[in-house]
Amino acid sequence: MRRNFDLTVKLVLLKSGEDIIADVNEMYTEEQKLIGYLFKKPCSVKLRSFSPESDGKNGYQIGLSSWIPLTQDDIVPVPLEWVVTMVNPIERLF
Repeated sequence: MRRNFDLTVKLVLLKSGEDIIADVNEMYTEEQKLIGYLFKKPCSVKLRSFSPESDGKNGYQIGLSSWIPLTQDDIVPVPLEWVVTMVNPIERLF
């Protein structure tokens, strides 16, 4: 299996409903078939709403925590079928 390490920060929605932010790279077989992704230092993203701000709009808090806190691995492979979608995160998540 070939691994390419040109990583890009993405926000990923998984089948489990989890939002993950990580440096993401594609993972291919020797035949150049995409089989999954490599997440470097993945963090779980939690969005919590809280009371309205002074202008009447709802405010939000963003929480980040290690996605798999008990691992020593910096890079976690994720099978292709577990990824629902992948987007560019807002700047506040960097």
